[in-house]
Amino acid sequence: MRIISATIIPSNYEYVRTLGRGTDNITYLVRHKQLGTFLAMKTLSDNSSESSQLYQEMKLVKGFNHPGIPKIIDVIQDENLYVVQEYISGASLGEILSSKISLQQFLSISGQLISIINYLHNSEEEPVLYLDFKPEHVHIWGAQVYLLDYGMATRCNRGRVENIYYGTEEYSAPEVKLFHYGTVQSDVFSLGKMMETMMEHTVAKSYWEKIKIRQIQKVIQGCINENEELRYKNVNEMLTELKKSDRRWQQYLQIKKLHRKSTVAVIGTHHGVGTTHVAAGLTYCCNMSGMDGIYVEQTANQWLRQSGLTEHENEDGRKKISDLIQHGRFVGLPAYGPFYEPSLPKQGIFIRDMGVLWDGFCPDAYDRVVIVLGSRYWEEEETLKYLRRFGKEKNCMFLCSAGDVHRVNQLAKKSDECIYFWGYDKDIFHISREKVRIINRLLRKETDA
Repeated sequence: MRIISATIIPSNYEYVRTLGRGTDNITYLVRHKQLGTFLAMKTLSDNSSESSQLYQEMKLVKGFNHPGIPKIIDVIQDENLYVVQEYISGASLGEILSSKISLQQFLSISGQLISIINYLHNSEEEPVLYLDFKPEHVHIWGAQVYLLDYGMATRCNRGRVENIYYGTEEYSAPEVKLFHYGTVQSDVFSLGKMMETMMEHTVAKSYWEKIKIRQIQKVIQGCINENEELRYKNVNEMLTELKKSDRRWQQYLQIKKLHRKSTVAVIGTHHGVGTTHVAAGLTYCCNMSGMDGIYVEQTANQWLRQSGLTEHENEDGRKKISDLIQHGRFVGLPAYGPFYEPSLPKQGIFIRDMGVLWDGFCPDAYDRVVIVLGSRYWEEEETLKYLRRFGKEKNCMFLCSAGDVHRVNQLAKKSDECIYFWGYDKDIFHISREKVRIINRLLRKETDA
Protein backbone atom coordinates (compact mmCIF):
# COMPACT_ATOMS: atom_id res chain seq x y z
CA MET A 1 0.00 0.00 0.00
CA ARG A 2 1.32 3.40 -0.92
CA ILE A 3 0.66 6.16 1.60
CA ILE A 4 0.41 9.63 0.11
CA SER A 5 1.99 12.31 2.23
CA ALA A 6 0.10 15.48 3.06
CA THR A 7 3.19 17.41 2.03
CA ILE A 8 2.71 16.58 -1.67
CA ILE A 9 -0.82 17.90 -2.11
CA PRO A 10 -1.20 20.43 -4.97
CA SER A 11 0.39 23.83 -4.36
CA ASN A 12 -2.91 25.75 -4.58
CA TYR A 13 -4.14 24.02 -1.43
CA GLU A 14 -3.02 24.15 2.18
CA TYR A 15 -3.23 21.02 4.35
CA VAL A 16 -5.42 21.41 7.48
CA ARG A 17 -5.94 17.90 8.82
CA THR A 18 -6.65 14.33 7.81
CA LEU A 19 -10.33 13.41 7.64
CA GLY A 20 -10.02 9.67 6.97
CA ARG A 21 -7.97 6.85 5.47
CA GLY A 22 -8.97 4.05 3.14
CA THR A 23 -7.03 1.07 1.78
CA ASP A 24 -5.49 3.05 -1.08
CA ASN A 25 -6.59 6.60 -0.34
CA ILE A 26 -6.52 9.41 2.17
CA THR A 27 -9.06 12.20 2.53
CA TYR A 28 -7.79 15.56 3.77
CA LEU A 29 -9.39 18.75 4.87
CA VAL A 30 -7.64 21.47 2.85
CA ARG A 31 -7.94 25.20 2.35
CA HIS A 32 -7.77 26.88 -1.03
CA LYS A 33 -5.00 29.47 -0.66
CA GLN A 34 -6.54 32.11 -2.93
CA LEU A 35 -10.23 31.66 -2.03
CA GLY A 36 -9.79 30.71 1.61
CA THR A 37 -12.53 28.09 1.40
CA PHE A 38 -12.30 24.72 3.13
CA LEU A 39 -12.64 21.66 0.91
CA ALA A 40 -12.32 17.87 1.12
CA MET A 41 -9.55 16.35 -1.00
CA LYS A 42 -9.43 12.62 -1.71
CA THR A 43 -6.00 11.48 -2.92
CA LEU A 44 -4.89 8.14 -4.35
CA SER A 45 -2.20 6.86 -6.64
CA ASP A 46 -3.16 6.72 -10.31
CA ASN A 47 -2.53 2.97 -10.45
CA SER A 48 -4.66 2.32 -7.37
CA SER A 49 -7.30 -0.39 -7.54
CA GLU A 50 -9.83 2.26 -6.48
CA SER A 51 -9.00 4.72 -9.26
CA SER A 52 -11.43 3.26 -11.80
CA GLN A 53 -14.22 3.30 -9.19
CA LEU A 54 -13.41 6.90 -8.32
CA TYR A 55 -13.47 7.88 -12.01
CA GLN A 56 -16.91 6.33 -12.31
CA GLU A 57 -18.09 8.24 -9.24
CA MET A 58 -16.73 11.49 -10.66
CA LYS A 59 -18.52 11.02 -13.97
CA LEU A 60 -21.81 10.57 -12.16
CA VAL A 61 -21.49 13.28 -9.53
CA LYS A 62 -20.05 16.02 -11.76
CA GLY A 63 -23.40 16.47 -13.51
CA PHE A 64 -25.51 16.50 -10.35
CA ASN A 65 -27.08 19.71 -9.11
CA HIS A 66 -28.85 19.05 -5.84
CA PRO A 67 -28.25 20.77 -2.46
CA GLY A 68 -27.98 17.37 -0.75
CA ILE A 69 -25.24 16.03 -3.07
CA PRO A 70 -21.69 17.37 -2.48
CA LYS A 71 -20.26 19.03 -5.58
CA ILE A 72 -16.94 18.16 -7.21
CA ILE A 73 -14.88 21.36 -7.29
CA ASP A 74 -11.69 20.22 -9.02
CA VAL A 75 -9.87 17.15 -10.37
CA ILE A 76 -6.06 17.20 -10.49
CA GLN A 77 -3.98 14.43 -12.00
CA ASP A 78 -0.22 13.95 -12.02
CA GLU A 79 1.42 10.83 -10.63
CA ASN A 80 -1.51 10.79 -8.18
CA LEU A 81 -5.22 11.53 -8.57
CA TYR A 82 -6.73 14.34 -6.47
CA VAL A 83 -10.49 14.88 -6.30
CA VAL A 84 -11.52 18.08 -4.55
CA GLN A 85 -15.08 18.16 -3.25
CA GLU A 86 -17.34 20.41 -1.24
CA TYR A 87 -16.46 19.89 2.42
CA ILE A 88 -19.35 18.55 4.50
CA SER A 89 -18.98 18.97 8.23
CA GLY A 90 -21.69 18.25 10.81
CA ALA A 91 -22.53 14.80 12.18
CA SER A 92 -23.39 11.51 10.54
CA LEU A 93 -26.86 10.08 10.92
CA GLY A 94 -25.31 7.21 12.87
CA GLU A 95 -23.95 9.68 15.43
CA ILE A 96 -27.28 11.49 15.66
CA LEU A 97 -29.16 8.22 16.22
CA SER A 98 -27.01 7.43 19.24
CA SER A 99 -29.75 9.34 21.08
CA LYS A 100 -33.46 9.83 20.48
CA ILE A 101 -34.76 12.23 17.84
CA SER A 102 -38.03 14.16 17.58
CA LEU A 103 -40.71 13.58 14.96
CA GLN A 104 -39.77 16.95 13.41
CA GLN A 105 -36.16 15.79 13.01
CA PHE A 106 -37.33 12.51 11.48
CA LEU A 107 -39.56 14.32 8.98
CA SER A 108 -36.81 16.77 8.00
CA ILE A 109 -34.10 14.11 7.52
CA SER A 110 -36.28 11.55 5.75
CA GLY A 111 -37.92 14.25 3.58
CA GLN A 112 -34.53 15.47 2.33
CA LEU A 113 -33.30 11.90 1.73
CA ILE A 114 -36.41 11.17 -0.33
CA SER A 115 -35.76 14.36 -2.31
CA ILE A 116 -32.17 13.27 -3.08
CA ILE A 117 -33.16 9.75 -4.19
CA ASN A 118 -36.05 11.12 -6.23
CA TYR A 119 -33.57 13.45 -7.97
CA LEU A 120 -31.22 10.53 -8.76
CA HIS A 121 -34.04 8.34 -10.05
CA ASN A 122 -35.31 11.11 -12.32
CA SER A 123 -31.95 11.87 -13.91
CA GLU A 124 -32.15 13.25 -17.47
CA GLU A 125 -30.41 10.24 -19.06
CA GLU A 126 -31.28 7.10 -17.07
CA PRO A 127 -32.19 6.61 -13.41
CA VAL A 128 -29.15 6.55 -11.11
CA LEU A 129 -29.28 3.88 -8.41
CA TYR A 130 -27.49 4.74 -5.16
CA LEU A 131 -27.27 1.16 -3.75
CA ASP A 132 -25.10 1.96 -0.72
CA PHE A 133 -27.40 3.11 2.07
CA LYS A 134 -26.19 3.26 5.65
CA PRO A 135 -26.36 5.93 8.39
CA GLU A 136 -22.65 6.76 8.02
CA HIS A 137 -23.27 7.98 4.46
CA VAL A 138 -25.83 10.54 5.61
CA HIS A 139 -24.49 13.76 7.13
CA ILE A 140 -26.47 16.58 8.67
CA TRP A 141 -24.89 20.01 8.70
CA GLY A 142 -27.18 22.65 10.14
CA ALA A 143 -30.58 22.07 8.57
CA GLN A 144 -29.17 20.46 5.40
CA VAL A 145 -28.97 16.70 4.86
CA TYR A 146 -26.23 15.34 2.58
CA LEU A 147 -25.94 11.90 1.00
CA LEU A 148 -22.26 11.00 0.56
CA ASP A 149 -20.16 8.33 -1.17
CA TYR A 150 -21.37 7.43 -4.66
CA GLY A 151 -18.80 4.66 -5.20
CA MET A 152 -21.53 2.04 -5.80
CA ALA A 153 -23.95 4.33 -7.64
CA THR A 154 -24.66 3.39 -11.24
CA ARG A 155 -26.92 4.30 -14.13
CA CYS A 156 -29.84 1.95 -14.62
CA ASN A 157 -30.25 1.02 -18.28
CA ARG A 158 -33.57 -0.56 -19.29
CA GLY A 159 -34.84 -0.49 -15.72
CA ARG A 160 -32.35 -2.98 -14.25
CA VAL A 161 -28.65 -3.31 -13.40
CA GLU A 162 -27.01 -6.75 -13.34
CA ASN A 163 -23.93 -8.10 -11.56
CA ILE A 164 -23.94 -5.73 -8.61
CA TYR A 165 -22.98 -6.39 -5.01
CA TYR A 166 -24.55 -4.91 -1.93
CA GLY A 167 -22.90 -2.45 0.41
CA THR A 168 -24.43 -2.89 3.88
CA GLU A 169 -26.50 -6.05 4.25
CA GLU A 170 -28.96 -4.55 6.74
CA TYR A 171 -30.11 -1.92 4.23
CA SER A 172 -29.86 -3.88 0.97
CA ALA A 173 -32.89 -5.21 -0.90
CA PRO A 174 -33.38 -9.01 -1.12
CA GLU A 175 -32.89 -9.07 -4.90
CA VAL A 176 -29.54 -7.30 -4.54
CA LYS A 177 -28.27 -9.70 -1.86
CA LEU A 178 -29.57 -12.91 -3.40
CA PHE A 179 -29.54 -12.36 -7.17
CA HIS A 180 -27.13 -9.40 -7.60
CA TYR A 181 -29.45 -7.19 -9.65
CA GLY A 182 -30.95 -3.84 -8.75
CA THR A 183 -33.84 -1.59 -9.80
CA VAL A 184 -35.29 1.67 -8.54
CA GLN A 185 -37.34 -0.53 -6.19
CA SER A 186 -34.08 -1.68 -4.61
CA ASP A 187 -33.35 1.91 -3.58
CA VAL A 188 -36.95 2.28 -2.38
CA PHE A 189 -36.43 -0.76 -0.13
CA SER A 190 -33.14 0.59 1.25
CA LEU A 191 -34.63 4.05 1.79
CA GLY A 192 -37.51 2.45 3.70
CA LYS A 193 -35.01 0.54 5.85
CA MET A 194 -33.21 3.79 6.66
CA MET A 195 -36.51 5.39 7.65
CA GLU A 196 -37.37 2.35 9.76
CA THR A 197 -34.06 2.72 11.62
CA MET A 198 -34.76 6.41 12.23
CA MET A 199 -38.31 5.62 13.35
CA GLU A 200 -36.95 3.25 16.01
CA HIS A 201 -35.19 6.26 17.57
CA THR A 202 -38.09 8.72 17.13
CA VAL A 203 -40.03 9.86 20.20
CA ALA A 204 -43.62 11.10 19.97
CA LYS A 205 -44.35 14.04 22.26
CA SER A 206 -48.14 13.91 21.97
CA TYR A 207 -51.09 11.77 20.96
CA TRP A 208 -51.18 13.59 17.61
CA GLU A 209 -47.56 12.74 16.89
CA LYS A 210 -48.32 9.08 17.68
CA ILE A 211 -51.03 9.19 14.99
CA LYS A 212 -48.53 10.65 12.53
CA ILE A 213 -45.94 7.96 13.36
CA ARG A 214 -48.47 5.15 12.84
CA GLN A 215 -49.35 6.59 9.42
CA ILE A 216 -45.68 6.85 8.41
CA GLN A 217 -45.02 3.29 9.59
CA LYS A 218 -47.67 2.04 7.16
CA VAL A 219 -45.84 3.80 4.31
CA ILE A 220 -42.52 2.33 5.45
CA GLN A 221 -44.03 -1.16 5.30
CA GLY A 222 -44.93 -0.47 1.66
CA CYS A 223 -41.25 0.30 1.01
CA ILE A 224 -39.66 -2.70 2.70
CA ASN A 225 -41.89 -5.48 1.45
CA GLU A 226 -39.56 -8.27 0.33
CA ASN A 227 -41.94 -9.08 -2.53
CA GLU A 228 -41.14 -6.61 -5.32
CA GLU A 229 -44.67 -6.86 -6.70
CA LEU A 230 -46.09 -5.58 -3.40
CA ARG A 231 -43.44 -2.89 -2.91
CA TYR A 232 -43.83 0.70 -4.10
CA LYS A 233 -42.76 0.86 -7.74
CA ASN A 234 -40.81 4.11 -7.31
CA VAL A 235 -40.22 7.06 -5.00
CA ASN A 236 -43.10 9.02 -6.55
CA GLU A 237 -45.54 6.30 -5.49
CA MET A 238 -44.07 6.43 -2.00
CA LEU A 239 -44.38 10.24 -1.94
CA THR A 240 -48.05 10.00 -2.98
CA GLU A 241 -48.79 7.78 0.03
CA LEU A 242 -46.85 10.08 2.36
CA LYS A 243 -48.86 13.07 1.12
CA LYS A 244 -52.10 11.16 1.72
CA SER A 245 -51.04 10.34 5.27
CA ASP A 246 -50.04 13.98 5.81
CA ARG A 247 -53.48 15.17 4.63
CA ARG A 248 -55.12 12.77 7.09
CA TRP A 249 -52.87 14.06 9.86
CA GLN A 250 -53.65 17.68 9.00
CA GLN A 251 -57.32 16.75 9.19
CA TYR A 252 -56.79 15.38 12.69
CA LEU A 253 -55.02 18.60 13.68
CA GLN A 254 -57.91 20.58 12.20
CA ILE A 255 -60.30 18.52 14.33
CA LYS A 256 -58.24 19.37 17.40
CA LYS A 257 -58.29 23.07 16.53
CA LEU A 258 -62.03 23.21 15.79
CA HIS A 259 -63.01 21.34 18.91
CA ARG A 260 -61.16 23.39 21.50
CA LYS A 261 -64.64 24.36 22.62
CA SER A 262 -67.69 22.63 21.23
CA THR A 263 -70.86 20.95 22.43
CA VAL A 264 -72.07 17.47 21.57
CA ALA A 265 -75.64 16.68 22.58
CA VAL A 266 -76.41 13.00 23.18
CA ILE A 267 -80.14 12.33 23.21
CA GLY A 268 -82.24 9.16 23.00
CA THR A 269 -85.45 8.48 21.11
CA HIS A 270 -86.85 6.31 23.95
CA HIS A 271 -86.22 5.47 27.59
CA GLY A 272 -83.67 2.73 28.20
CA VAL A 273 -81.87 2.95 24.83
CA GLY A 274 -78.46 3.58 26.46
CA THR A 275 -78.13 7.35 26.15
CA THR A 276 -76.09 7.73 29.32
CA HIS A 277 -74.00 4.70 28.42
CA VAL A 278 -73.14 6.25 25.04
CA ALA A 279 -72.48 9.76 26.43
CA ALA A 280 -70.11 8.47 29.13
CA GLY A 281 -68.35 6.15 26.66
CA LEU A 282 -67.95 8.98 24.12
CA THR A 283 -66.35 11.15 26.82
CA TYR A 284 -63.88 8.45 27.82
CA CYS A 285 -63.08 7.67 24.17
CA CYS A 286 -62.67 11.37 23.42
CA ASN A 287 -60.07 11.78 26.19
CA MET A 288 -58.34 8.57 25.14
CA SER A 289 -58.01 10.12 21.66
CA GLY A 290 -56.22 13.19 22.98
CA MET A 291 -59.24 15.50 23.23
CA ASP A 292 -60.49 17.22 26.38
CA GLY A 293 -63.91 15.58 26.72
CA ILE A 294 -66.23 16.46 29.61
CA TYR A 295 -69.44 14.57 30.34
CA VAL A 296 -72.21 17.01 31.38
CA GLU A 297 -75.21 15.44 33.12
CA GLN A 298 -78.45 17.18 32.18
CA THR A 299 -80.93 14.57 33.35
CA ALA A 300 -82.61 14.04 36.70
CA ASN A 301 -81.47 10.44 37.15
CA GLN A 302 -78.32 11.48 39.07
CA TRP A 303 -76.35 8.65 37.42
CA LEU A 304 -72.98 10.30 37.90
CA ARG A 305 -73.16 10.74 41.66
CA GLN A 306 -74.76 7.32 42.12
CA SER A 307 -72.27 5.52 39.88
CA GLY A 308 -69.68 4.98 42.61
CA LEU A 309 -66.91 6.60 40.53
CA THR A 310 -64.20 7.93 42.81
CA GLU A 311 -62.25 11.07 42.22
CA HIS A 312 -58.49 11.09 41.71
CA GLU A 313 -56.41 12.46 44.55
CA ASN A 314 -53.60 14.98 44.48
CA GLU A 315 -50.04 13.88 45.23
CA ASP A 316 -50.47 14.97 48.85
CA GLY A 317 -53.47 12.61 49.24
CA ARG A 318 -56.15 15.31 49.27
CA LYS A 319 -59.09 15.20 46.85
CA LYS A 320 -59.09 17.77 44.11
CA ILE A 321 -61.33 20.73 44.82
CA SER A 322 -63.48 20.89 41.70
CA ASP A 323 -67.07 20.58 40.53
CA LEU A 324 -65.88 17.83 38.17
CA ILE A 325 -65.62 14.15 38.96
CA GLN A 326 -62.46 12.66 37.45
CA HIS A 327 -61.90 8.94 37.20
CA GLY A 328 -59.11 7.70 34.95
CA ARG A 329 -59.70 9.27 31.55
CA PHE A 330 -63.30 10.07 32.36
CA VAL A 331 -64.23 13.61 33.44
CA GLY A 332 -67.84 14.39 34.35
CA LEU A 333 -69.96 17.22 35.70
CA PRO A 334 -72.92 16.03 37.81
CA ALA A 335 -76.34 17.69 37.64
CA TYR A 336 -76.23 19.86 40.78
CA GLY A 337 -79.72 21.28 40.34
CA PRO A 338 -81.15 24.69 39.33
CA PHE A 339 -79.79 26.63 42.33
CA TYR A 340 -76.09 25.91 41.79
CA GLU A 341 -74.03 27.14 38.89
CA PRO A 342 -70.90 24.98 38.52
CA SER A 343 -67.63 26.23 37.09
CA LEU A 344 -66.66 24.73 33.74
CA PRO A 345 -63.31 24.79 31.92
CA LYS A 346 -63.03 27.41 29.19
CA GLN A 347 -62.08 24.82 26.58
CA GLY A 348 -63.11 21.28 25.85
CA ILE A 349 -65.68 19.10 24.14
CA PHE A 350 -68.77 19.19 26.32
CA ILE A 351 -70.74 15.98 25.83
CA ARG A 352 -74.20 16.67 27.24
CA ASP A 353 -76.39 13.77 28.34
CA MET A 354 -79.80 15.15 27.34
CA GLY A 355 -82.03 12.21 28.24
CA VAL A 356 -85.07 11.54 26.02
CA LEU A 357 -86.10 13.58 22.97
CA TRP A 358 -88.84 16.17 23.41
CA ASP A 359 -90.97 17.96 20.86
CA GLY A 360 -89.13 21.27 20.94
CA PHE A 361 -85.60 19.82 20.64
CA CYS A 362 -83.54 21.88 18.16
CA PRO A 363 -80.30 20.31 16.79
CA ASP A 364 -79.06 23.72 15.59
CA ALA A 365 -78.39 24.73 19.21
CA TYR A 366 -75.43 22.29 19.36
CA ASP A 367 -72.27 21.75 17.32
CA ARG A 368 -72.93 18.02 17.01
CA VAL A 369 -75.88 15.83 17.94
CA VAL A 370 -75.75 12.09 18.62
CA ILE A 371 -79.22 10.52 18.50
CA VAL A 372 -79.36 7.14 20.25
CA LEU A 373 -82.10 5.15 18.53
CA GLY A 374 -84.52 2.64 19.95
CA SER A 375 -83.92 -0.62 18.10
CA ARG A 376 -86.55 -2.86 19.68
CA TYR A 377 -89.30 -4.00 17.32
CA TRP A 378 -92.09 -2.11 19.12
CA GLU A 379 -89.98 1.08 18.87
CA GLU A 380 -89.30 0.73 15.15
CA GLU A 381 -92.16 2.84 13.78
CA GLU A 382 -91.35 5.80 16.01
CA THR A 383 -87.61 5.38 15.42
CA LEU A 384 -88.11 5.58 11.64
CA LYS A 385 -90.08 8.81 12.14
CA TYR A 386 -87.16 10.32 14.03
CA LEU A 387 -84.76 9.19 11.31
CA ARG A 388 -86.87 10.93 8.68
CA ARG A 389 -87.15 14.03 10.87
CA PHE A 390 -83.43 14.44 11.66
CA GLY A 391 -81.90 12.69 8.65
CA LYS A 392 -81.52 15.98 6.77
CA GLU A 393 -79.63 17.66 9.63
CA LYS A 394 -75.91 17.77 8.76
CA ASN A 395 -74.77 17.87 12.38
CA CYS A 396 -76.68 14.72 13.45
CA MET A 397 -75.23 11.22 13.84
CA PHE A 398 -77.30 8.11 14.58
CA LEU A 399 -76.26 5.35 16.98
CA CYS A 400 -77.78 2.20 18.38
CA SER A 401 -76.52 0.87 21.69
CA ALA A 402 -79.05 -1.83 22.53
CA GLY A 403 -79.74 -4.78 20.25
CA ASP A 404 -77.23 -6.18 17.78
CA VAL A 405 -75.55 -5.35 14.48
CA HIS A 406 -78.14 -7.31 12.48
CA ARG A 407 -80.96 -5.20 13.90
CA VAL A 408 -79.02 -1.98 13.25
CA ASN A 409 -78.48 -3.00 9.62
CA GLN A 410 -82.24 -3.60 9.24
CA LEU A 411 -83.04 -0.09 10.49
CA ALA A 412 -80.34 1.43 8.26
CA LYS A 413 -81.77 -0.34 5.22
CA LYS A 414 -85.34 0.76 5.94
CA SER A 415 -84.39 4.39 6.62
CA ASP A 416 -81.58 4.71 4.06
CA GLU A 417 -79.47 6.41 6.78
CA CYS A 418 -76.03 5.61 8.17
CA ILE A 419 -76.46 4.11 11.64
CA TYR A 420 -73.48 3.17 13.82
CA PHE A 421 -73.51 0.42 16.42
CA TRP A 422 -72.17 1.38 19.86
CA GLY A 423 -72.07 -1.96 21.64
CA TYR A 424 -73.62 -2.06 25.11
CA ASP A 425 -70.77 -3.40 27.29
CA LYS A 426 -70.96 -4.25 30.96
CA ASP A 427 -67.90 -2.05 31.45
CA ILE A 428 -69.08 1.39 30.39
CA PHE A 429 -65.47 2.41 29.65
CA HIS A 430 -64.63 -0.55 27.42
CA ILE A 431 -63.51 1.08 24.18
CA SER A 432 -63.28 -1.06 21.05
CA ARG A 433 -61.69 -0.08 17.73
CA GLU A 434 -65.15 0.46 16.30
CA LYS A 435 -65.92 2.98 19.06
CA VAL A 436 -62.68 4.84 18.33
CA ARG A 437 -63.70 5.02 14.66
CA ILE A 438 -67.11 6.40 15.69
CA ILE A 439 -65.63 9.18 17.83
CA ASN A 440 -63.19 10.12 15.06
CA ARG A 441 -66.05 10.22 12.57
CA LEU A 442 -68.15 12.30 14.96
CA LEU A 443 -65.42 14.89 15.40
CA ARG A 444 -64.51 14.87 11.72
CA LYS A 445 -68.08 15.66 10.67
CA GLU A 446 -67.50 19.33 11.31
CA THR A 447 -64.41 19.47 9.09
CA ASP A 448 -66.22 17.55 6.34
CA ALA A 449 -69.05 20.08 6.19
